[in-house]
Amino acid sequence: QWLTQLRQTINNSQVNESEIQGKKVEYNMAMMERETFIQQSVKEKPHLFVSKIFKMFHEPLTDAYLNKEEGRIAYVNEYFNNLDFNDEELINTTIYTDKVIHYIQSYGQYGLSREQQENEFIKAVDIVIGHVNKNQVVYEFILDYIVRGFENLNLKKALAHIAEVYGETTCQTDEKTTLERRLGAQKMLAGTQVLDFTLNDINGDPITLSEIAKEKTLIVFWASWCPHCNELIPEIKTWEEQLNSEIVEVIAVSIDSIKLDWQNQVFKSGIESWYNLSDLKGWDGKVTEQYNVYATPIMLLIDKNLTILSKPENLFELKTALE
Repeated sequence: QWLTQLRQTINNSQVNESEIQGKKVEYNMAMMERETFIQQSVKEKPHLFVSKIFKMFHEPLTDAYLNKEEGRIAYVNEYFNNLDFNDEELINTTIYTDKVIHYIQSYGQYGLSREQQENEFIKAVDIVIGHVNKNQVVYEFILDYIVRGFENLNLKKALAHIAEVYGETTCQTDEKTTLERRLGAQKMLAGTQVLDFTLNDINGDPITLSEIAKEKTLIVFWASWCPHCNELIPEIKTWEEQLNSEIVEVIAVSIDSIKLDWQNQVFKSGIESWYNLSDLKGWDGKVTEQYNVYATPIMLLIDKNLTILSKPENLFELKTALE
């Protein structure tokens, strides 16, 4: 807080030059005092868990006499010099995520367009990954955190970059992890073709996607236990009933594992006229894995050739995609 107050004074154009010079000296001394405090505290109590956290509070000693841009460049270039991202225990604290998000935010600049800002965030992510990839568990934890954050901000270009560059760097096991599916889903862009599949319908009859797909086919991945699904599906049903039935085919793929729960929710929602499909294997289903389903509900609008037209996230985006 002291350093922040000093920096605000230094950057205040209404403060006279002599006072600013004094504050610059005070700022540099404060930074050294802070660093010394961290080092001494860790040295005196190396066995304490909190000492591991203290180590992560190291920050670059940026000279107050540098101008704003020079200071920013020095800060981002030296940020990781004394930081260690190898301790898996620190995953149970917020220190790793705090340090990562603070660094990425340091690339935020006023006056940039959204695309330009996204390009800056991509630069930041590449630097972050280069410093946190020594321990696989920590690496995947941080990568997942970044992906989730960018999803919330709808930074599609940055997400596509992460999926393309780092999509094959997570642990490859017999079953895809949630992180792998998140990254895989970012590669399923409009214009790409999805895999064909065959699943049993609610009566136990096999249904093949390519045989029922129309020029506009909506695939909805959902589950009976998913509250957001049970809000979205009635909306889709009402909207679909207002359309000509020839315009769009709706295929509801359930990731339920209990047949009775699935059947009951289908009839409760009144969607028995849709193609209701499931292998009843939950998240472990082959189609669920192939389509990188990591959450519900997920919608894909495809054409007769199984090419993705859109990945709407809500009814409004679905309507817009069909206009």
